[in-house]
Amino acid sequence: MSKKYKGPAPTKDVGKDQKKKFPMKLGAVALVAMLALFMMAGAASAFEFGSLAHQSLCYDTKYLTLFSKNPSTWQIIDNGVNGEMIYCDNNYYPQFQYRAYNMQPNIEYALVRVPVIWDGSVKILDLDKSSSTGYVAGSGVLSAGGAKVWLVPLRDLTSRYNSYNPRFKVWNPTQYLFENNLI
Repeated sequence: MSKKYKGPAPTKDVGKDQKKKFPMKLGAVALVAMLALFMMAGAASAFEFGSLAHQSLCYDTKYLTLFSKNPSTWQIIDNGVNGEMIYCDNNYYPQFQYRAYNMQPNIEYALVRVPVIWDGSVKILDLDKSSSTGYVAGSGVLSAGGAKVWLVPLRDLTSRYNSYNPRFKVWNPTQYLFENNLI
């Protein structure tokens, strides 16, 4: 004995509606998938160090080296910890990227802007944590030039927020990276 279907009787319009909706659903799924791929490709290139120099809005790319320095002479320490920074020196695209090697592992670092005439305060440009091997990297928006750039452990500053006017609460220059030129 066969069982009979007890649900609602299908109408003639069901097939027509499915035919009309299927291409639209398929198109929407394809569009979302393409957007996701473009976003992933954009995110991957945004974190590639040096990609900033290839962006069309950055027509004046500058390079800055960050060094360990001897605090008694302020001379660069050969074979010391070092890093590099790429930045756009124009008002249209004031972006930067930086990376540093052989820093203390698993420490949160702040890339700070220090005015040439230093009143003790700094402006935090970026916060990033070093890896277990001491590699740290980041990017952000660059504030006005004419300043020094240092990479310091965040724990040495009074605050992680610029609105609180961060300053150094301890001075450990042997653990910092300093610029070789003003930005």
